[in-house]
Amino acid sequence: VYSNKNEKYYSDIDYLISRYHLGGIIFFQGRPSRQADLTKRFQNKSRIRLFVGMDAEWGMSMRLDSIKPLPRKITLGAVQDNRLIYNIGAEIARQFKIAGMHINFAPVLDVNNNPDNPVINIRSFGEDPYAVSDKGIAFMKGMQDNGIIAVGKHFPGHGDTGTDSHYALPVIDHNRSRLDSVELLPFKKAIQSGIKGIMVAHLSIPALESTPGLPATLSGNIVTGLLKEELKYQNLVFTDAMNMKGVTSLYPEGVRELEAFKAGNDMILMPVNVPAVLKTFKTALSNKKISETEINERVRKILTAKYESGLLEEMPLIPEKLSERLNVNIDELNYRIFENATTLVKNKNNLVPFRLTDTIRFASLSLYDDNVEKFKKILNRYGSFDHYYYSKNQMSGNTYDDLYAKLSGYEVVIVSIHNINNRSRQNYGIKQTDIDFINKLNNSTNVVLVAYGTPYSLRFFEQCGILLCAYEDNAYAQE
Repeated sequence: VYSNKNEKYYSDIDYLISRYHLGGIIFFQGRPSRQADLTKRFQNKSRIRLFVGMDAEWGMSMRLDSIKPLPRKITLGAVQDNRLIYNIGAEIARQFKIAGMHINFAPVLDVNNNPDNPVINIRSFGEDPYAVSDKGIAFMKGMQDNGIIAVGKHFPGHGDTGTDSHYALPVIDHNRSRLDSVELLPFKKAIQSGIKGIMVAHLSIPALESTPGLPATLSGNIVTGLLKEELKYQNLVFTDAMNMKGVTSLYPEGVRELEAFKAGNDMILMPVNVPAVLKTFKTALSNKKISETEINERVRKILTAKYESGLLEEMPLIPEKLSERLNVNIDELNYRIFENATTLVKNKNNLVPFRLTDTIRFASLSLYDDNVEKFKKILNRYGSFDHYYYSKNQMSGNTYDDLYAKLSGYEVVIVSIHNINNRSRQNYGIKQTDIDFINKLNNSTNVVLVAYGTPYSLRFFEQCGILLCAYEDNAYAQE
C-alpha cells in the first residue's frame, strides 16, 4: 500500500480487504499523517484487525517523507556497544507504535561477504557472522521488548551473491558445512533468542534443495525441513515479496503462492493478484492438494500472533503532528551512533589525532559536494585550514595539475569524498581520474582520506597512510 495514491487506488484496497479478508498490509511510500488516516480506514474495513507492517530497516524514513533517517546497518556494524543498537530497535518500535504498525521486516541477518552484492551490501551489519548475529539480536530485542514483531531476513542467507532477487533468481553455491558456519549462523542464533518472524528469500541453494532453480521460498526442504523441523523454529514464516522476478519469472500467479504455502510459509507477502491466489487455493483444497487442517494451523498461528501483538485493543492513532512526534529522539540517537561508529581504519605514524596544529599547514579537499559546512566548521576548531571544493564535472587535466601544485605544498591534506553510492561496478561513484589524483597527491604529502559512504570504497586508496570511514554522508558523520 502506498499512501501517496488516489481514491480509486484506496477503494480497490477497501474491496480486497472486505471481500477477501486479507491478513495484513505493508506500507511503502507516502506521508506519515496520510498513512495514519489510511490505517484507520483499512482497519475499519476488516472484520479481523489487520497486521500492519513496513520494511523499515533504518526507521520509517526508509519509506516515508518528513522523517529523519536512522543509521544504516553497515554503520551499526561498526558500533562496538550493542546497547546502542538495542536503542535503535527500541526507537523504531516507538515509531511503529505511534503509527499503528505491528511488524517490521527487519533486521537483515545476511552476512555480506560479497563486496559486489548489489542488493544487500550496506543493509547488512557486515562480513562477520558472529558480529551480524550479536547486532541483529540486539536490534531485534530492541523492537520486540517494545511490542513490535521483528522479521529476520533473508533466510537462508542472501549475502554471498552478485544477483539481485528483485530481478532474477540468485544461486548460493556453497556446501552445507559452509552454510552452517556462515549464512545460517545469524538465523540460528536469532531463533534461539526468540525472534518472532523469519522471511524466506527467493534464492536457489543446491546444497539445501536439489530441484534445479527452485527458490527457497517454494522449497519444502528449506522452509519446513530446515527452518521448522531442523532449526525448530515455531514462530511466523513470511515469504519475501511475491512480486519479485526471482519468483514471478518462474511460476504464474496463484501457483507460486500455493507452492509457497505447501512449502510451509505462514504468510504470503505481497501477492500480485489476490483473487487469482484465492481461486487457486480453493481449487487445490477441493482437489485435496492441500487440507483444511493445514490452513487452520497457519491461520491459528497468525491469529495468536495478532492477539499477542495487542490487535484486539483499539490503538490510539493520532495523525496530527505525527512527523514531529516520530522525529523527537532522532538527533540524539544519530549523534551517539556516529560518534561510536566512525572508524580510523589506518593511521600511519599515528598522525591522527593531530598535534602541534598551530605549526602545521592544513588543507581540506571535498569532492562531489560543497555542502560540507559542518565538516569545515569542525576542522577550523583544530587548526587553520584552507578549503577546496570540486564537483565531478569540475575536474579536468589542467585542474588536476593546478590543484596538485597547490595541495602538495601543505603538510596535511584531508580529502573527503561525498555522495558515494553502493555500486561496485561504478567504482561507488568515484571517478578513476580522482582516484589516481588522490593516490598521486599521497606521494607528496600526508593525505587523510575520509570516505562518507560504504567502506568498500576504501579499496581504491590502500596507498594512503590515513584512512577514515564515516559510513554515511550527513551532518552527524561530518561532525
